[in-house]
Amino acid sequence: MNTPTANGRFPRPLFFLLLAALAALALLTARPTPAAAQPQAPAFAYETIFDAGDLDNGYRIAVDAAGNAFVAARANVDDVLVLKVAPDGAILWTTPLAGSGQDFAMDIAVDSQGNPVVVGWTGSADFPVHNARQNTLNGPNDAFIARLAGSNGAILFSTYFGGSRLERAHGLALDAADRIYIAGETDSVDFETERPIQAALNVYGCFCSDAFVSVFTLDAGQLLFSTYWGGTKDDAGRGIGLDGSGGVILAGETESLDFPLQNPLQAAYADESDAFVSRFTQAPQPDGSHVAYSTYLGGSGYDWVRGFATDAAGHAYVAGSTRSADFPTTPNAYQPTFLGGIDACGSPPFVPRYNCEDLFVTKVAPDGSAWVYSTFAGGTLEDFGSDLAVDGSGRAYVVGHTTSMDFAGGSGTPRGLYVVRLTADGSALQGPLFISSSSPTAGHGIAVDAAARNVYVTAAKNVPADTYVARIQLLALR
Repeated sequence: MNTPTANGRFPRPLFFLLLAALAALALLTARPTPAAAQPQAPAFAYETIFDAGDLDNGYRIAVDAAGNAFVAARANVDDVLVLKVAPDGAILWTTPLAGSGQDFAMDIAVDSQGNPVVVGWTGSADFPVHNARQNTLNGPNDAFIARLAGSNGAILFSTYFGGSRLERAHGLALDAADRIYIAGETDSVDFETERPIQAALNVYGCFCSDAFVSVFTLDAGQLLFSTYWGGTKDDAGRGIGLDGSGGVILAGETESLDFPLQNPLQAAYADESDAFVSRFTQAPQPDGSHVAYSTYLGGSGYDWVRGFATDAAGHAYVAGSTRSADFPTTPNAYQPTFLGGIDACGSPPFVPRYNCEDLFVTKVAPDGSAWVYSTFAGGTLEDFGSDLAVDGSGRAYVVGHTTSMDFAGGSGTPRGLYVVRLTADGSALQGPLFISSSSPTAGHGIAVDAAARNVYVTAAKNVPADTYVARIQLLALR
């Protein structure tokens, strides 16, 4: 048996054994912290700033096979502006979609012919419609759908879509036949349905909305499928995608205790607001008649969905911001614990204290049976996830805005806009690739090309004055 010597020291072999034990104990009890990822100098192919008037910002971005970027932007506070940006950063054309009321573009995609499709919502009775299936504004706000010519920005069609109350389209997807899939929210009892899963607005005791999913032919002339989707409180569809086998996946937010579930990974509403993910199977003609899975995703605080994508294998990727310290994460997660300051944000007495938001990213298995990964990514202050794109290898790219000096394990001055990439298993963060400047920048939209050689970002520059577009070559991150 080893005992201390007369001077109180242990013999050297036991001394080193004790040191090793203490080191092991420290490793076991230390709070998990993501490894520091050093900001990398972005290799810009271009940076373009466009000023259309007051309070402009780029909101969503899509890219065609030739490397042209199409941006859905906001101009003059509440007008829609669509821009086409060449591979060298030159602005080729701009097209306004605006009336005398409030008009907001929420998503954009490019069809097989290189034409951009834009969705959003409008409160303008004089919104520019052309070859429309609905020529008049039916409520205080209607959704809109517009397709423009890729060559010159001419309006090929533009239409309202909505009932007598409020509709807002938030998400957009196109299939190989250029059919148009939109997701959003409605509180209209006369919202147009077609072969619906849920035929009526399902709200009780509130002026609340349900999510909706609607599918149109490529010219929006025929409604192929349209359904409400929600419980008795507020529900909104934020993103929509295709699963590679004819299914449709919807993601959004809900405050409903009775949100429709099927084979859920999370069967109970956690509180405040939760994310949701629902997958509908699809017949040769889109009818969404079967629900493969539908689940809550969230913790006891507010959880907001802002970015959504799917891949060809049918995985669903959800990104956003959360105040939930108990947001569900997986053992393999890059950052399994919430780092946002608990009750560290807010400005009492005007704004009560609340948890500072962390970015979250969750990847759902194709059959909805598991979270492939679910992770936080953030620092001690506010970290917002704004949009998400996925490359052919299943890596998720997220753009957003941070006020944390220690975002993604780094250190230094808050930089505003960020771009990060997660590995396909969610265990590591590559980047962050910060886009810094002498003026505030807030990131909103992101796209990645088919070869994963370039990331395209749109944002508000000189916040919130100008539309910012950049193409970043992935030299360091490949």
